[in-house]
Amino acid sequence: MAATGCDTVAVGCPFCSIMVDDGLKSIGAEMDVKDVAEILWEQIKAKDDEIQVALATAE
Repeated sequence: MAATGCDTVAVGCPFCSIMVDDGLKSIGAEMDVKDVAEILWEQIKAKDDEIQVALATAE
């Protein structure tokens, strides 16, 4: 994973998150490990903010 150059690893299980994070730390890789639900929420929230800004400027 570290060799891919990505900055984030997506996992679907809390135990996998811990194991992947520990493994990356053991080799000195600095990557974020996030649950897929976290990534989904970040994208939903980002779009919500864009919509709110567009609505505020349209008035």
